[in-house]
Amino acid sequence: MHLAPRPDDHVIIDASRPSFLDSSGLAVLLAAATLAHAHGAGVHLAAPQPRVIRLL
Repeated sequence: MHLAPRPDDHVIIDASRPSFLDSSGLAVLLAAATLAHAHGAGVHLAAPQPRVIRLL
């Protein structure tokens, strides 16, 4: 069964625990965002740490 995406579909990533993010983490976030957007979903980071925010 395949469900059609709705405009209000979201992927929420809990970013409250990592205190840093390197190129591998950025690659994972980019891959998740690319896949979600291809299926009509939005991607959101929840509660990212200040060091992660600076990197982004």
